[in-house]
Amino acid sequence: MNRVRSRILVLVLSLAAVVLAATWIAIGQYREIHYVPLDVQPITDEAMEPEGAESTETIKSTENAESTQSTQGSQSTQSAVRNQSSQSSKIVKRKPILEPVTGNTTNILVCGLDGSKKLTDVIMLARFDVEGGKVNVISIPRDTFVGQGYQSGKINEVYAHPTNQKDGIAELKDIIESQFCLRVDSYAMVTLEGFRKIVDSLGGVEVNIPYQIDYTTDRVIYEGKQTLTGEKAEWLIRYRQGYKNGDLGRISTQQVFMQSALSTARKAGKLKCLQLVLENYREIKTDLSLGRLTSLASAAFSMDQNSIKMFTLPVYTAANGKYSVAEVNRKAFATILKDHFGAGETFTADMLDTRYAS
Repeated sequence: MNRVRSRILVLVLSLAAVVLAATWIAIGQYREIHYVPLDVQPITDEAMEPEGAESTETIKSTENAESTQSTQGSQSTQSAVRNQSSQSSKIVKRKPILEPVTGNTTNILVCGLDGSKKLTDVIMLARFDVEGGKVNVISIPRDTFVGQGYQSGKINEVYAHPTNQKDGIAELKDIIESQFCLRVDSYAMVTLEGFRKIVDSLGGVEVNIPYQIDYTTDRVIYEGKQTLTGEKAEWLIRYRQGYKNGDLGRISTQQVFMQSALSTARKAGKLKCLQLVLENYREIKTDLSLGRLTSLASAAFSMDQNSIKMFTLPVYTAANGKYSVAEVNRKAFATILKDHFGAGETFTADMLDTRYAS
């Protein structure tokens, strides 16, 4: 049994992002590797050694050589040096399997794709403050207006219809950085199918449903505490017809579901969480390696769950032709950026480049 010494995740979700966060955070519990699944290498002390650093064997070899130099003549010294070189050449350096988290903060864009796998109907940005011991997550409503370059002007359309000869995720990242002043370091995307699989891998998620959800006439979630399967969890996080504030009401429900998913993942235990992450890693489209995800998960899991805060982009309802859209409330958003997303005390609403439909 080999002990993992590095404790340096979300999160956090998508249409499946809500459970994705739970999955990432949960893997942080697993500090001992009991077996080697799939093609993942065992995590050993040697594997955790930073690349380019001297190993214990190298240091001991050097000390022995220096001792020999002080007690013997030049001939013995040459012999000791040759011996040192011979021993050092046998040492095999390995890159760390867990990739260390560098820098004070890491921002991850998490998106959930709809049934067509084209529209990003869930968009969240998670800011991991490793040194501060907290994670702040902001949800961006799918109807947020970002410009006339898209048919409806909504942000959820950017991924499917990029306009600047980029791939969809690259253009979405650019818009979030340029218009919303939120740095994007990495991204993760999950389809509805992947979301269902992840929830089912957890054994379902226990949620207290405050009132009956009529997703369709024959797809109903009744009021009360219950464990939702992947299918029913999808109904819950996609439902929006019954909310007076539409997509904003759905976002609130998604955030409640995410907190429940985090609790479920913690209760599942170390081995179970490691297994489900490895089994479902292929369900996620991301530029994060498995090692990087694991390191972020470990860092986030060391935080108290109350240190994970949820926010929603403040917006006004507006119209873009025949489409109902949401325009950003710049003043309120600037306050969120200053207080929770590292924008700095001198940041003002005038620095935002969000767009207006009219």
